[in-house]
Amino acid sequence: MTKIAILLFGALMLCACSKSSAPASADAAGSNTSSAADAIQKAFGSKGVQVGEKLDAPAGFEAYVANYNGHPIPIYVLPDHKHFLVGTLFDADGTDLTHSAMEKLASSHFGEAQWQKLEKATWVAEGDTKATHVIYVFVDTRCPYCHEFWKQSQPLLAKGGVQVRNILVGVIKPESLPEAANILDAKDPAAAWQANEAGFRSNPTPATNASAAATEKVRANTRLMTELGFRGTPSIIWKDVAGKIHTLQGLPRDAKDLAAVFATTGS
Repeated sequence: MTKIAILLFGALMLCACSKSSAPASADAAGSNTSSAADAIQKAFGSKGVQVGEKLDAPAGFEAYVANYNGHPIPIYVLPDHKHFLVGTLFDADGTDLTHSAMEKLASSHFGEAQWQKLEKATWVAEGDTKATHVIYVFVDTRCPYCHEFWKQSQPLLAKGGVQVRNILVGVIKPESLPEAANILDAKDPAAAWQANEAGFRSNPTPATNASAAATEKVRANTRLMTELGFRGTPSIIWKDVAGKIHTLQGLPRDAKDLAAVFATTGS
């Protein structure tokens, strides 16, 4: 792949909303003395990219999760630290190496202490009020992938036994923060969230100033998302039937992954 092709691919990926290692040798790196993270920041910092944590990568690459407008972006650095691959990396068998690495990184942050922080956050619930299977989702009112997850979840919630707790943040657009705060300010926040998603394409939620209290709750949710290591929306956290905590950044890849998120005892 030529340098131009790689950079064009990166530019396209940087414009998109997010769906979901061995160090290079000294010989491969040549005379370059800067770190891979420094190289990413130098190349993409002016575009608003912020380098985050290191990501597992195969030999010959170094990788980091970067933050771009509130979304997680995997960036792979080639040994010369002058060329980059932005997006999903596949092996010769067509296996997605990035998805598993992103899940591993996010899950490494999670234990019961982090779960309890989710419980104490401000969230809007959907589904069975008596459910023992709870799914937390960091969502943004302007996130198309959050909307897609909402659509996927509706028939599964209708079966009962599951509750989704939507933790509203404001990261994608300037309107995200006041819209989320207005949903929390509503007489019935759950109905307001449902209305936002049902009319997603027409942006039905007012972007006018909401109360200071609700606005601070959204800001606190956004800080919590960052604190827990999530770089964008949707970010999904749940416990399996054995009580093990799982995390997912972005949409489930397929029906099997979606079913795993919603799986309950005996299902």
